[in-house]
Amino acid sequence: FQTFSGTKSITGTTAVTIFSLSRTNGAHTGIVMITKSDSGDSAAGIFSFSANYDAAASLSAMNTSVAGYTGFTLSTVVNGNGITFKLAHGNAGTTKNYTYTVLYGGSLNVGTPTLY
Repeated sequence: FQTFSGTKSITGTTAVTIFSLSRTNGAHTGIVMITKSDSGDSAAGIFSFSANYDAAASLSAMNTSVAGYTGFTLSTVVNGNGITFKLAHGNAGTTKNYTYTVLYGGSLNVGTPTLY
């Protein structure tokens, strides 16, 4: 089990890689907590994920709070024993600041995170 966190500024609506995970056995599981706290545009979300070797990841929104502000989406791409997480927001032409925290584990051989 491990935790890590990072920040990312995103401009436009194109999905941007925020972090990736690699593990020798290819199985991943965890929780991602994301907040966007810009003046006049705040939102938050909690997502759970799991993925097996070279198979599509299961990503579920556990709780999100947009409350009239611009939402965001989290997506994944699996390649062999790695999983990449991408974040996009729905406000073209603007830059928004995100903070994320990841609880990652479920195996004795916890993988290696790479932050972008």
